[in-house]
Order: sequence, then C-alpha cells, then structure tokens
Amino acid sequence: MKTLFFLLLSLPITCLYAQERRVVVVPPDSVGVLNNVIAGDTLDNGQRVDPRTIYLLKRNGVYKLVGEIQNQGYPLTIRAEEGEGAMPVLQPTPPSGGGTFSHFTALGDLNQEGLYITKVKEVGAYEERMIRVQSDSARVRLENCWLDGTGQSIVRLGNIGAKVYINNCIASNVGRTFIPNNGRLIDARETTDSVVVTNSTLYNITSRVLRIGGARYFRYIDFSQNTIVNVAQRLITFEETIEARFTNNLVMNPGFLGDLRTSEYLELAELNDELKDIFEAQGIEQSIDVRNNLFFTSPRVAALRGDTVNNQPFYSDDVYKFSVLDSAELVDNFTFTEPIEFKNAPLLPEAVLQGMINDQLFAENIDNGTAPNWPLFASPFNLLVDGALPLPWNFPYDFSYSPVSFAATAATDGGALGDRRWGLEEVDIVLGNDLPEENIFRLYPNPVINRLQLQSSLRMPLRLQIYNTQGKLLLTDELTANDRNVSLRSLPPGTYLVNIWQRGQRVYQSKILKQ
Repeated sequence: MKTLFFLLLSLPITCLYAQERRVVVVPPDSVGVLNNVIAGDTLDNGQRVDPRTIYLLKRNGVYKLVGEIQNQGYPLTIRAEEGEGAMPVLQPTPPSGGGTFSHFTALGDLNQEGLYITKVKEVGAYEERMIRVQSDSARVRLENCWLDGTGQSIVRLGNIGAKVYINNCIASNVGRTFIPNNGRLIDARETTDSVVVTNSTLYNITSRVLRIGGARYFRYIDFSQNTIVNVAQRLITFEETIEARFTNNLVMNPGFLGDLRTSEYLELAELNDELKDIFEAQGIEQSIDVRNNLFFTSPRVAALRGDTVNNQPFYSDDVYKFSVLDSAELVDNFTFTEPIEFKNAPLLPEAVLQGMINDQLFAENIDNGTAPNWPLFASPFNLLVDGALPLPWNFPYDFSYSPVSFAATAATDGGALGDRRWGLEEVDIVLGNDLPEENIFRLYPNPVINRLQLQSSLRMPLRLQIYNTQGKLLLTDELTANDRNVSLRSLPPGTYLVNIWQRGQRVYQSKILKQ
C-alpha cells in the first residue's frame, strides 16, 4: 500500500450542491462541531433540511465528539474530502466527570468513507463501541476507513435484518487484553441479514472477528481477501448461518491463546429445529464455502507460548458437516500453512501474550495487573494526545510480503492472498544462467528476450504459468519432453513470476526478467 493519506487546506462550513445532493463541509478543531452541524440540520418540526446531505470532513482535521450522533430515519453519510492530506480524525471527548457513548447510533443507513475513528479518550481509556445499530434493516457501509481502538466492538448490531459492508478498511486494537472474552469487529445480538468484509486488514483483536449471540442467525456472510493478524481466541464463529463464504484470507497468529479457549479457528453451528423446519419448507439449505486461506503462527509467538498452550484445529466438526467439501479435501487442498514475513507488521508484544495466558490460567479472566492493553504508541490518537502528530500523518505499518511466497499466487484467481491494497513487496532479483547441477530446474536465459527454456529432471508433462508482480495470471503453457520452451513475445518488458506444476501440485517457483 502506498501513502494512504494526503493534504488539504481548511475551509469554513460550506454548503454545495452536486448532482442535486446537498454537501456540507465541516471545519475541524472545535469540540463538538460535527455533533452540532448534523443535529442543527433537524428543523423544529422534526424534518431534516435535506435527508440526503453529505458531510465532508477536512483532511488533517481533528473532530472531537461530545456525544453519540443519531440519524433517526434518514441516511447519514460522512466522508473525507478528496485531495491530499491525512485522514480526518474522530475522537471521543466525554463530558466532565466521565460518561461513555457510541460515536454513532444508526437509526437509519450509515455510510462512512475515508475516516480515522477511535474510541480512546484523551486520558487513554477505552470506550466500548464505535457504531451501534438500533434500527431494523439498517445498512452500515464503511469504506477506506481506519477503525482503531475500542473496548468492545467496532459494530454492534441490536436489531433485526441489519446489513454491514466493510471494504478497504483497517480495524485494530479491538478489546481489552485482560478481558479476552470481549473484543469483536462485529458483535450481532439479533438476526442479521448480511455481513460482507472484503479487502481489509484486521489486527490485534482480543476475542474474535465475528459472532452472533443467542438463537439468532446470519443469512449471509462473505469474508474474503482479508489480512488478519493477532486474534486471541476464535477467529470467526459463523454460528447459525445459512450461507457463509471464507476465502483468500491470509491469517497470522489466529487463536494465539490456543486451547485455553478450547475452540477452533472457524466454527459453524447447526440451525435449531425451528429454523431448520422453516428453511426446509422454503428449500433453503445451510452451506459454507471455505477455500484458499493461509493460517500460520509466527515463530516468535510459538516460542513465547512454549508448552503452555496448544494450537487448535482449523475447523470444528460442524464446519466439516456443512461444508460443500468433505473434511479431508477442505484441509488438505484448500487450507495452506507457510510462514509469512510482512514488510512491517505490528508484533504481538511479549507482555500482552504472557499477561493474557497468566490471567486465563490463574485469575479466571480477572485482571491481575500482568496484562497491559494493546500497544497504542503508534496510533494517531496517542500521538494527538502527546502533541506529536506530524502532518500529514501516514499509516505506520506495511503488510506487503514477498512475491515469491506461496501466498502470492494461492488465491482462487491465482493472485495474492490477503488485503491486496498492500501489493507485493519488491525484492532483489538474482539473474544469471548458471545454476548448481543438483537443481532439478533451470529456466534460461534470465534475463530473457523472447523465448524461455526449461531444463528439468522431473517427468513431463509440466504446466508453466507466468504472473505479473500483482499476482495476475498472464500466460499458461504445457511443456512436454519434445517441447520445453515457451514464447514470451506477447509480454512487455518487466519482472514476472513463474510457477511450474506437475499433476496439480506446484513443484517450482522462480522470478524472471524480460528485456
């Protein structure tokens, strides 16, 4: 991912009309200004000035919220202005004497784009949740946001039929490490229509990414193409879900508390008898599609844990039972394990891991003072409190990884696993035609002009595939004993990845330079 945030000049409150939608530009730095501007658009008769208004926030701006913002019966859209500058910061400023609130209580559709939102107060304490949905069939859409630091959940669903769409977002530091039963990206307390999370990066989550409580169910879940780092307990509990999809995800340190939680990474519960009868009458079958994901525990975390805890299996029996694949096929062919080194990812601090383990073993989830919270020193809200936020500020991490990694071509479309906004890390290319004799493969010449030759001791035929550095498949060719070369005339000059397959198994990967 390149620089995420850009610079804009400040403007006074401005009303614009573009394509007949009212646009209000809200100035930063005044406590409660966003609360007041949105509330001020409600007339004495209870009607809105324009229920389709878009509220634009200034780049490099700080917006201190003094209470929850509610949109009773109208869609609320808040987005960052286009142009250069850092993401506008939304931070809680509770009234004197304390108090807590959700930033947003959605009583209608809620759309947020390009915002940095935190629930950490200036004194450093967490507040519980960012967004609370309390309207039947409300839709929440989060796009290009960074949701950073909350005590309980990012989105809590309290009404029937909600829809949540999260795309191109970052969610981090969710939950309190000394209360590992809490801390979720989405916490549903009622039957939910849809949850779709795509192309996003999630890290430092205390409990799990997704859960639903009680005898409720999800109609549809799609959780695909995400990078997930450091989740203490279960990864996702699909629970009573009619249709679920979990594909192309790159997961580091899932369930790092291990069997202290006696739970699997993914869990799907069978529909209760009442729901089963209803859906059978309608011809609806419960299903889950789990494919092309990579799970691994980093060597550092494994070393810190030692023999205290054990890794959990990837899936529960329920997932096997309701999967469209059988269990052996699910694990052997569609789940991968390989250590990944991110260019610059947040490490799981030793004090946090050992503190959580100690609390679970000895204190029954009661904080015994040994488990500090997630490290927040690199987060913008902490820098704001310290007065050390440089402008424009940038995202402090980079989750890109090597293009020669197995994960770089392991997705269902032959591209990279995980959040693709990061791209693949650039690595040095070793060129030359002379390889050790013991190698069973030789691709030459390298650099190549038009025709690439293969020397191999493996039995033919072999399939050769060529990808660009973004993971897009460009060329496929079958190599035989009598034809061991492939034409690259159709490819422009550049760097390419080569994969070679034998009977459906990848047996070699290399990088070439075409001149």
